[in-house]
Amino acid sequence: MKKFKKLIVFGIMTAMLTLPMVSCTAKENAQTLNSTPTAGEETSEEDLAQKKSVAIEKAKAIVKDYFDKDLNIEDFDIEVSFFPGDETGDYNFSRDSVSVNFSPKVEAIMGIFVGYYEDNGEVSYISDMNVNHDAEPIFSEEEGLGIAQKFLKEKTDLDLSQFRYKSGLKEYSDISVVSDYIYTRVYKDIEYEQDSITLSVDLSTGKVVYFDQNYTKDLEFSNPVPTLTPQEALDIAKENFKAELKYMDTYSGDNKAVLAYFIDTNFSDTVNAKTKKVEEFGEPFSVEKQNKTYQEVANLTKDIKAVDLELGNKEQAVKVIKEVYGVEPTDDLIEYSSDDMGFSTMRYTDQNSATDYYVDVSFSNNVKTVDIRKMRAYGQPIPDPEKPVISYKQAYDIALKELAKIAPEHLKQVDFEVEHYIYPPESEYIPSTYYFRFTRKSGDIIFPENYLYANIDGVTKTLESMGLYWNYEISFDSVDGIISPEKAIEIYLSTKTMELKYVPDEEQSKKTGKTVAKLVYVLTSKGTDDNWGDIDAKTGNYVEIFEGYGR
Repeated sequence: MKKFKKLIVFGIMTAMLTLPMVSCTAKENAQTLNSTPTAGEETSEEDLAQKKSVAIEKAKAIVKDYFDKDLNIEDFDIEVSFFPGDETGDYNFSRDSVSVNFSPKVEAIMGIFVGYYEDNGEVSYISDMNVNHDAEPIFSEEEGLGIAQKFLKEKTDLDLSQFRYKSGLKEYSDISVVSDYIYTRVYKDIEYEQDSITLSVDLSTGKVVYFDQNYTKDLEFSNPVPTLTPQEALDIAKENFKAELKYMDTYSGDNKAVLAYFIDTNFSDTVNAKTKKVEEFGEPFSVEKQNKTYQEVANLTKDIKAVDLELGNKEQAVKVIKEVYGVEPTDDLIEYSSDDMGFSTMRYTDQNSATDYYVDVSFSNNVKTVDIRKMRAYGQPIPDPEKPVISYKQAYDIALKELAKIAPEHLKQVDFEVEHYIYPPESEYIPSTYYFRFTRKSGDIIFPENYLYANIDGVTKTLESMGLYWNYEISFDSVDGIISPEKAIEIYLSTKTMELKYVPDEEQSKKTGKTVAKLVYVLTSKGTDDNWGDIDAKTGNYVEIFEGYGR
């Protein structure tokens, strides 16, 4: 399992895109909705209108209770959504839920968003991020934490003894007026990160502006005593670790790519603390690889005519759309812009078509980016996923032919080996689009930051999008004096340890009908170190990235 920093969630984006896993809230709000139709039932238009009216009044009451704000519904465009629970899911996802979005009719930063469960009205999230980000904080971050703690005690029935305050984070930057506060659930001092509480406090007003809780009732934790030590778990995990040599741009301004080792844990950095086996996550899949020699690609693309991508005017952009997609845009349907910084964009929109076409080209510090895309037009229905009618191998050839139109010279400098995940036929996830990314290389060593890409629709057998990201002035360091892959792994693991954590046990949850958490060891940084980067192949140090330069 690859290691990523946990992203702190604030605002309403997560609430709008995912159903929260929440179950507890203020006693005062657990009222009245039991008599309404459930989300899974079919209702008449009259019943649905009544149901929405009840939901709006419920949401208004929640906003009043949590944020002490009275809402006049005449001031808002209101959207009410009902989400039926999945009976095969755990406690959280098996419950019908409601979201009510209040969007101001006048200009404002954001609307007010509320989510709750239908069975007892328990709140899952609430957000009012209309914050003056230019205001001066009058409360400290520590005082903000006190405000958040008081909010939790007064507005929720959460048993905070089951949570540990984990971190606070200023929104966007150190000068932000909003501060986030994160709690993680624990059992016997072991974290269960799937359950958490997030609050955001406006330090200029001292008010909570966002609250989200992910809490699983009736969660069963397995025995917290492991049958192996952290070192034993690490020895099991690292059997699958690999150190892959690559080039990296440190963005230091010298346009020189250094050699570095990327430590690939191959999804094996989590070990079951009882069975002593590496944990597998997600649906089972196999990997299909595809590769060609340069000569084979040259033979495949020899009859392809390249398109001029030095897009300095609208006519050339129109030419790209015509030759790549076979569509000739008319002047009245084209939006085109270009500036002195090397950025050129053309968008072609046909209201009678289900597709928009885009050509974006930019030059920045010797780096050229090109994106050529066709996308379903706004408002057009998106069809249900269909099974592809061409194979991955066939789509691979189509991708190379399309890329030969815009990057014939670049195709001489990339690695043609790509991978495709194959899911079993019974899987609910059968991708209908094939994705290809051909990475630049110098000699036999890849440079992942430069690449060509092409996405092929396996149903229509056509190009969805393609493009390139390429630094024409980069130079590559020599391979003289590099350390061994084994030494790179040793250096990497010197800053790591295996930490006990709880994670959902899907197999046992299905057997018992309630959510079960199992005990695992997860690869983590020692102490306060947070080194998850790449190892410099010559110095053995972590590669320093000069953030922002040349990007």
